[in-house]
Formats: sequence, C-alpha cells, structure tokens
Amino acid sequence: MALPRRFGKPDLFITMTANPSWPEITSAIPARSHWSHHPDIVSRVFFMKFKAMIDIVVHKQLFGEVLAYVYRIEWQARGMPHAHSLFILRNKLLTARDIDKIVWAEIPCPVRYPVLHAIVCKSMIHTPCDSDPDSLCLHKNGQGTCYRHFPKNINAVTNVVGNAREFCCCWNNVTYVCR
Repeated sequence: MALPRRFGKPDLFITMTANPSWPEITSAIPARSHWSHHPDIVSRVFFMKFKAMIDIVVHKQLFGEVLAYVYRIEWQARGMPHAHSLFILRNKLLTARDIDKIVWAEIPCPVRYPVLHAIVCKSMIHTPCDSDPDSLCLHKNGQGTCYRHFPKNINAVTNVVGNAREFCCCWNNVTYVCR
C-alpha cells in the first residue's frame, strides 16, 4: 500500500508463467526426464526470463517511464513458477484509448503468421470444456457446465467503468485479424 500512496494507482498488472517447452528448459534437463523433476532448472530459466521482462518494461521503458513496481513470484499447483507484477507509470492510463495503445487481444492471421498463430492457439486459448469429458471445471459445480463460464463472448471494445478498469477480449467464435 505504500507504493500507491506515494505514486498513485498501478497502471499495469502483468502476469508471467514459466513454459516447460522453453528451449532453455528442454535442453538443460536430462534425456527422458520430465521438467517437474528439475525445479532448479525451471526456476532459474524462469527468473532469467522474468528479469529480462522487468528490464524491458522498467529500464527500456516499453510502456513509458515506470515510477514504481512490485512483484510476487509463486508456484502454481502444476509446478510452474508464476509472477504477478504491478507497474505504476508516470503517464497514467486513464481512457480506453490509452489502454488500447498497449493492450490488445487478437489471434494472429494463420496465413501471414503461422508460427505465432500456432503459439497463441496452443498457449493462450481456453479450449471448450465439453471437448474433454474429464475436465475438472465441468464437474466442480455439479451441473456439467464450465464453472468458469468458458467460452466467453467477444468484447470488441475496451470499457472503462468508473474507477474500475475492465478490459477483456475473449472468443466465442474465433475470428482472425490479418493485417
């Protein structure tokens, strides 16, 4: 609470999760071994990449001058390190237009950007829960529906509501933006 009191409300909330498919992890673990048996390697690679992200945001000022930042690193239930970071910028993000300059969600065109399209589809999109009858989220509420309410409808615009900032783009019918 000391940082917001001195510098104002946080402007960015950025999360980062380790990926067991990172080449730095797969090349460092012994053959026929699993990443979960090598938390030392996973944590070192994650922290190196996390420090690189902090350097880009804070020192290279990707989003502008950062007045203050704080982060917390924790371990997810599946065994991957995960970081939550708050950044307070000198130039505040006050309007939907300000937010749209730095935050957007779109699926890359599969024709123009096939590699990026494959990464986004594999890593960033929640598949329909009913495609996996053993999915835990279907059984958690006892109704056979996803308790997280996936898939969600598309929200095509950023909404800034009062003091709370809401911005979300989720996909119900997948569309591609080819530019």
